[in-house]
This record gives sequence, C-alpha cells and structure tokens, in this order.
Amino acid sequence: MKSVLCIGSGSQDSDKQAKIIALKNKIEYKGLLSNYISDPIGCFHTSLYDLNLNNLIDQGKKFNKVIFLDQDVSEYHNEHDFYESQRICKLLEPHTQVQFVNQSHNNQLIDLLKENKSFCIMPFVAATFEKNISTCCWTTKDLTRKGNFNFYTNEEFKNLRKDVLENKMPSICSNCHDLEEQGIVSFRQTHTIEWSYKLGWNTLEKVKPNLVHYVMRPGNECNLMCRTCDPERSNLLDKEFFKIGIANKKHGLIQYNHYDVIDYDKVRYVSVLGGESTIDKNFIRFLKKCVENNTTQFDMHISTNAVVITDEFLELVDKFQNFEFSLSLDGFGKVNEYIRWPSKWEKVQANMKMIYNKFTNKVNFLITVSIYNILNLHTLLQYIQETFPNVKVILMYNVDNKYGEILPSWKFPNKKLVKDELQKIKSLHIYHEQELVHSKIDGIERMLDKVDFDKQELENFFYYNDLLDSNRKIKLQDYIPELEECRKLITKQT
Repeated sequence: MKSVLCIGSGSQDSDKQAKIIALKNKIEYKGLLSNYISDPIGCFHTSLYDLNLNNLIDQGKKFNKVIFLDQDVSEYHNEHDFYESQRICKLLEPHTQVQFVNQSHNNQLIDLLKENKSFCIMPFVAATFEKNISTCCWTTKDLTRKGNFNFYTNEEFKNLRKDVLENKMPSICSNCHDLEEQGIVSFRQTHTIEWSYKLGWNTLEKVKPNLVHYVMRPGNECNLMCRTCDPERSNLLDKEFFKIGIANKKHGLIQYNHYDVIDYDKVRYVSVLGGESTIDKNFIRFLKKCVENNTTQFDMHISTNAVVITDEFLELVDKFQNFEFSLSLDGFGKVNEYIRWPSKWEKVQANMKMIYNKFTNKVNFLITVSIYNILNLHTLLQYIQETFPNVKVILMYNVDNKYGEILPSWKFPNKKLVKDELQKIKSLHIYHEQELVHSKIDGIERMLDKVDFDKQELENFFYYNDLLDSNRKIKLQDYIPELEECRKLITKQT
C-alpha cells in the first residue's frame, strides 16, 4: 500500500493519529494535505477545513486507502462538519478502500438510502404542523388531521413508516423522488443522513419513532407579496389575487398556534416557516416562553425575508444556543425588489449583513430559482460568495404556487441565455464547494434539454405577470428586460 489519506478535524490530534497510522502501515508520513496532488505517495491527513468538499472527494479517490479518524464532534467546528466528514468517507467507498477506526461512525443507513429508494428517516423523527399535519414540508399533501394527534400511534404515520421500510414508494413523497430521478440531491437524502448521525442511528435496527424534529407553519401573515408565492403563505398576496381575479375566493388572515405540541424533554429541532416569522406574535410569545423557562437548548431555525428585524427579536434569539437563520433572497438589487415586492434592496441588504455579522456561523441563504431570476443568479451567487463568505446556499425550484407550471427556471424561453448563465455560475467557488448548489444547477441544465418551448405556457406567464404589474403600477421591462424581450416569441408565432 503506497498511499493513505486520513480524514479528520484538521487538529493536532489528527496529525498525531495519522503519524501512528503511517508507522503501522510502514509508509512515509507526509503531513497535511491541503493542495492538489496528482499521484500521492505516503500517508497524509486532511479535513473539510483544508480542502473543499469536491476537492476532498477528488483527492480521496486517488489514494489506496482512506481512513476516518477516531474523533468525536467536539473536535470539529460544529456538528454539521463532523457528520459531513463521515458522509464524504461513505461517498468514497465505491472508489477506494475506506476504514472507520471507530465503527460507530460507519453509518449503514447511508447504504440503505441507495438500496431502498423509498426509505426516509423523517416519518420516524419529524412532524409538520399547519392546518393539518404531515411528516415534512416537502410532502405533496397532508398526512392526517390534527385532532388528538399522537405521533407514535397515529395510523397514517405508522403506515408511512411501514411503506418506507418495505421500499414502497409513498405518493406524497414524489417531490423528493422526482428530484432524485433527475440526479439532484433531495431532502430525503440529506435529512436522513443528518438525523441518523445526530441520533446515533447507524443501523436500521436502531430506527424507532422518536419525535424530535418539529416544523411549524404558523399561517400566512406576511409583509411581502412575492411573485413565486401563494395566498396560503401571504395574506397580502391573498388580497391581491382576489382583487385582480387570479383567485375566486379569499383565505383571509390565517393564524395557527401549534407551539403547545412541542415536547420540551425530547425536542432537538424546531423550524418556523412563513408567512413571515419575525412579525408573528404567537412566535414571539413562544420565544419569550422558552427564554423564561430556560428551555433554549434545542436547535431553532426560521426562514425570514429580513424586512423587519427588531431589537426585541434579536435579544430573544441571542438567548438560544443554536438559532439558525435562512435568509430568503431571490435576486440582486432590482430583481429582488421585483420578485419580493415591495421590499427595498438597501434595507434588506443592511438587515442581512447585520444578521450575518451577529450570527455568522448560524446563517444560510434560501433562493427560489425561477423564470424571474435565472439570468440574475450568477450575479446573486457571486454577491453572496463575496459578501457572506462560507455561508451555505440552498437553491429551491419554484413549482409549488398556483402558477408553478409556468415559473420554473427551465421554462425561460431563451435557452441559450440560460445556458450561458449556468456556465458563468460554474466558474464560482460556491458551485464547486457546495454540493446542493452544484446538484441544483446541473439539474436545471438537464431540464433545459428536456423541456420544449411552449407558446401557451408563455402566454399564461405574461397574463399572470401583467395582472400583477398592472395592480402594482410597475413594468417588467424596468426590472428584468431580458424576460420582457421574450414577449416577442408570442407575437412571432401568432
């Protein structure tokens, strides 16, 4: 054996363990691997802090053996990096010999994800509460009514668990399965890996119902009218859709207060989605209750448009040990203003910088990629890369609102412009360093080749968009002229 790569936390302990491994294998110890090597010889150690994910995987494939060092989570900067390092070693198994010094780090559930395309950990650990209840926020419909809901005895949840264990594809899980069929990393895969590591479930025998992951959708109270959203997520959009005839009924202001369902003895994670969480009074009261009762040990996550961030809110979230922000941003400058109406770029930018500076390691960006922002995406990603270094970016496809079939990015009529934009994105570090970005961009590229131009869909898009523009007294031409230019494709074919 001429080459061994030890993967760990990048600490002095990693160096010590790697030296011992080099002696046992009777090969020369070369120290830290932090740069590209074409033909490695000897024993090295490295980490996610020394090589980005893709480079680490590429380098690992060149070694005769990869060893995951025996270190616990405290050796890493955070829990995520610990789990991600283990996952990288699992990804290398088809390409080289991989050894886990501590077998408890060898997560067999990752192998199960490949063998059983239906298996997902979420029905065993998670519930999403809105008007009714589902296992996660990516299911296509609710799983059960609230009523006297019991996570452990509810028949719908029990049947879903049985189906995913038996490799029966649940129809409500089609969003994840559709992504995987396109070669895109799904939340079924990422959440299963993350929670199996967090709970120490490295074999199927350990997987038992244990509600630790709560998602709250408190209603539709919101301060924005995003074009890629819907009335059940924004009461302002609800009023507008009814006024201009897009909807034939009004939902009104929807408010749910489900925080009483949380079991504080078991909870590990609470996510609060929109509407807009920062202006929801029930959510603020929930935060105060947690602080008053000294129950702030669990992970808390919110998605926010960062339009309204009060001092009171910041003081409350600062009391939590791990409070994470998903900052919703769909464009750079005027493009973001157009999509996320009526936000103002300067205010949003200032608030996001303030949150990043105060909670640097607890921030990620959530971008809904659509027909509106696909030609602005390189500019946006470059801005995030330069202004908010090392922040995770989550790209979402827009297919969920009433006009979802006309809004996906791959429906942009001028495919050449989109492909040119994707090539520019591929030059960014963020594309090469973040698997979810890489996966989603490649997925858009594949969809562009699969989907043909549809004149009727383009007509439907302009009908929808013109109604919004007319009511808001603005023009697409002033914000996204490249998209307005596509109107000609309708008149040419008429």
